[in-house]
Amino acid sequence: MSSTESLPARLWSKRKRFAPVVLVVGAAVVGLRTMDAVPKNTEITFGFGPEHADVKAANISYLLDGEAAARVEFHWPAGAPKVVDHSVTLAKGQYEVRAELDEGPTNHVVVLRKLRIPAQGRVHIDLFDMAYVQNGHDRAEVWQ
Repeated sequence: MSSTESLPARLWSKRKRFAPVVLVVGAAVVGLRTMDAVPKNTEITFGFGPEHADVKAANISYLLDGEAAARVEFHWPAGAPKVVDHSVTLAKGQYEVRAELDEGPTNHVVVLRKLRIPAQGRVHIDLFDMAYVQNGHDRAEVWQ
């Protein structure tokens, strides 16, 4: 090899030596990019507020771009507990959490919240509006 040989020519002649390095670096880049697309398990606590016993059922959807990515239903004939823990597996993204709460045969409440995945630690989502409760409003008159 002469000193007048160009750099690209010298690299080309050593391509077999660099091939494994290029392969490993390429695989690492592809692996890191696909890790974002892998669904992550997220722990969620839903809070039903001071009127939790009025809630008899909850149908909760996780919407990504308007499409349901996951759903869960809860039923409590005697009324919901104050908080409910739930685990859901979702891919990275900004979700809208749509909770349809059944408070009896004539009262259905829809609550919308935002959720960003991945999330750090347990996520707490309140399914009531404390401002209305504190001002003495009945949840039914606010959400119908």
